[in-house]
Amino acid sequence: MPMSIVTDEDRRKVKEYLKQALSVQRAIDESRAEMRDILDVLKNDHDIKPSIARKVLKAMEKGNFPEIRNQNEELEDLYAIAN
Repeated sequence: MPMSIVTDEDRRKVKEYLKQALSVQRAIDESRAEMRDILDVLKNDHDIKPSIARKVLKAMEKGNFPEIRNQNEELEDLYAIAN
């Protein structure tokens, strides 16, 4: 599908949308850097692995910790059977 930028108003709108998108992208990049810094503090000060912290954060975000706990219990049960 070819671009539909015909008028000067179209160009102005596209330019403004692209500027907004760039601003959002920069904010995302800054947030990612801040997250890495926080995870580094957890790792260095409290010996919490970033992968574990991320899993906890995801469970907090989704509110599905009981489901994750059940999955881990099943994994532990299966491991116990296998050993």
